[in-house]
Amino acid sequence: MEKQKTIRLFLVDDDINWLKAMTSFLHGFDDFMVVGNSTSRREAVEMSKTLDFDFVLMDMNFNGNIYEGIYATSEILKHKKSNIIMLTSMEQEHLIKKSFDTGVIDFVNKEDYESIPFIVRRSIKKNATNKLLISEIKRLKREENLKDLTATERDIFELAEKGLDRTQIVSTLCRSENTIKKQITSILRKLDAPNMKEAVDKINNGDIF
Repeated sequence: MEKQKTIRLFLVDDDINWLKAMTSFLHGFDDFMVVGNSTSRREAVEMSKTLDFDFVLMDMNFNGNIYEGIYATSEILKHKKSNIIMLTSMEQEHLIKKSFDTGVIDFVNKEDYESIPFIVRRSIKKNATNKLLISEIKRLKREENLKDLTATERDIFELAEKGLDRTQIVSTLCRSENTIKKQITSILRKLDAPNMKEAVDKINNGDIF
């Protein structure tokens, strides 16, 4: 049976009592661990640079500024790709919109704190689903982009993907250099690329549609 992954949480709130209560609540779940907490924007940003976490639970309104959590979120996301869930006791539409525009992945009213574990787990499942979907889309795009290559040209392309140069491809496929040269020319024409390196980059980076 696969071991359950521990979800590491970083809490940001200026209310120490809230931090203590949330830490105690979250530690009641086997799959959650609070790895750090902060009571200020500057401290949160600095800690985020070195702290190893999966999610940030960010208070929107702290230190007397209703935008402080949004500012902290923006600064954290500048240097670290993070999953940030915004917590608030306010329900102002423009603040919610600005939170999402900044990069917050979800929004929870503090009164609904019991829903946080569900929301975190749901986000993880959603990310996993999205990754699988993106992977499948890339695979389908790759097949579409390579559909005009012959079987031999496909073999040459895949060897080039592995980093083999023309001489090595000639040796691997046991064909004459002139034959391989002609087939490479055909590949480059079909993929509209000046050389094999750029052809590989275009396919792998999804630049051909």
